[in-house]
Amino acid sequence: MIDSSFLSELQHTLQKISHNQGISKPGLCLIGTPIGNLADMTLRGLAALNTVDILFCEDTRVTATLLKAYGLSKPLESYHAHNARRVGEKIIQLILSGKTVGLVSDAGLPLISDPGFDLVSLCIQKDIPITLFPGPSASLSALVLSGLSTDQFHFIGFLPLKEKESEECLNTVQSLATTLIFYEAPHRLLKTLERLQKILGNRQAVVARELTKKFEEFQRDTLSNLMEYYRKNSPKGEIVILVEGRGEARSEPHKTGQLLEMALKSLHVKEATNFVSLMTGESRKDLYARALKLQEKKE
Repeated sequence: MIDSSFLSELQHTLQKISHNQGISKPGLCLIGTPIGNLADMTLRGLAALNTVDILFCEDTRVTATLLKAYGLSKPLESYHAHNARRVGEKIIQLILSGKTVGLVSDAGLPLISDPGFDLVSLCIQKDIPITLFPGPSASLSALVLSGLSTDQFHFIGFLPLKEKESEECLNTVQSLATTLIFYEAPHRLLKTLERLQKILGNRQAVVARELTKKFEEFQRDTLSNLMEYYRKNSPKGEIVILVEGRGEARSEPHKTGQLLEMALKSLHVKEATNFVSLMTGESRKDLYARALKLQEKKE
């Protein structure tokens, strides 16, 4: 709970920011919100929340919690994939009548794997002012902490639910040499990891969970090892999956065998397995079985 004296001082600060930056002018305000930790809300974003005449959001309960935390109160209306066209027309009319309208998602930046693209396009067509109040992004936050290449990346978001469409989507990106970024729900994580390995191969990957929250977790391993882990550990919370690009993927089979033989000359089976798995991205389980066979031949 935020201290009441702080909230009083905050109101004064927000009013000054709003006045100095002209936030109250009629138009559309796209406002970034925290992806987990409420303390990540920016002052400028709070000034916008405090200034708009009406706020449209995915889930009014989620947004109400955010507003309450900062001692704010605004009229809230739902805007989501199922009513975006109808409500979008209402938003345009509100702005044309002189209102300042805010749009937020439940977490992160509006429009990123969330509705709003059609609304922004319509505002542009009608010369309606649009202002972005940046905030946290789950995809970028996960990327910079993933340990995978950040030079180039390809954001896919949520894969289609149907297996055929999902695999078609993965086939279009499987040859890219850039880090691939996906969003997923906990109950679909294991199935998605299986599809990723099937189409992309057993690449190095990262599962980022509960970003910015108390139980934030990063699991970094091959796709096959991540599947093993999540078969035993049911995940909770919002999830980002990151997969290395094709150029970084595991070694060719014959090279992996040579590397395993070399490792066994100086390391025990388990140590050699872990080392080669780290170097090639191949499954520890498969490599361990191969290492045992190589040891048997020597004996």
